[in-house]
Amino acid sequence: MKQNEPVEALRTLSATVYDTNGDLLPAATTWLAGMVKISKGGGAFANSANLPTSVSGGGDGDFDLILTVSEVDTIGNLRIRFYDDASGTNLLAEYVDQVTSSTVATSS
Repeated sequence: MKQNEPVEALRTLSATVYDTNGDLLPAATTWLAGMVKISKGGGAFANSANLPTSVSGGGDGDFDLILTVSEVDTIGNLRIRFYDDASGTNLLAEYVDQVTSSTVATSS
């Protein structure tokens, strides 16, 4: 993922999430603030600005999370955690992506 990526589709994490029993999380899951947390570049985890949506036509467990430009503004590891409730106690899944510089080096 590129730093400060302006294109929404390129800031979207497609995730498969299982519940604590190992079953696919239902597509009808109601997400609340605190159930998805993001850490940028080794920083503290904070609530994500957006909540996941069930993938259209996808089955249970398939969700997309559209990150904001401010969530991809720091170069380094972007860690995204999904929890089973807003208390952030039971971790369901963690994804790690690398945010790289949006600058393209050229040689002459």
